[in-house]
Amino acid sequence: MPDPGSDPEEKRVTPADRRRPPSASSAWPKAESYPVAGTDGAIRDPVAVPRSYPGAELIGAGTAQEILARILVGDPLGIVDRARGWLDAHAYLLDSNRLALRTMAHVARSARRYRGKPDLHSFIELLLGRATSELINEDREADRLGRPVHEDEIAPYAFLSEALGIDPSLARRACSIVNGMVEYDRRVFYATAIQGKSIQRHVSEGHGPPARAEAALQRVLRRLIAIDGMTGGPHDHADLRRELRRVAA
Repeated sequence: MPDPGSDPEEKRVTPADRRRPPSASSAWPKAESYPVAGTDGAIRDPVAVPRSYPGAELIGAGTAQEILARILVGDPLGIVDRARGWLDAHAYLLDSNRLALRTMAHVARSARRYRGKPDLHSFIELLLGRATSELINEDREADRLGRPVHEDEIAPYAFLSEALGIDPSLARRACSIVNGMVEYDRRVFYATAIQGKSIQRHVSEGHGPPARAEAALQRVLRRLIAIDGMTGGPHDHADLRRELRRVAA
């Protein structure tokens, strides 16, 4: 959605998120039960061991599948919004819903070992980083193997296709290229192509000097133009070539 604080001409391209109504929390477990051995070695009845850290009512008990069900419905941990913030902060080209779902799966699998340290925010940030690396590597491996993007797999890459006007079947390859570039170049491209900022605004936010930022954007766009099928076919991606000429001027 457009940022209400941004200038009208600077529109943000963000994948639409699926919203689900929150479920009642009264049925969520509050503690985990462990069997206790007596002094004679006999196993006594399970004793509930409460967990008092923030988020314990969501991830403090149950199987990974049960935990995933709690944090998926209604997104009570705000992982979708956290995923958007993570991508903005690190300038990776990934669909925020895709990153959020993978992170939720990691939270559910890691929750049994979590005891409140580090704090919940840092815990989720660590898992966002892990999920990001996994998804980037998966896309890179799919490209290396030459696996085509089928019609039912286009959705996670639609945000880049819409931002640049490129064919959806080429968007995964474009994401892999940009995600593999150095951070400075990636940030310039993310700010201009995904967040809709001008080069001047990006530079004014402390990412200058202008010549360096423009050179970085040129490098990214030239890499994208070089993708097989990006030019010369029925979809000649004139918008992308015009952008390259504008920056290079």
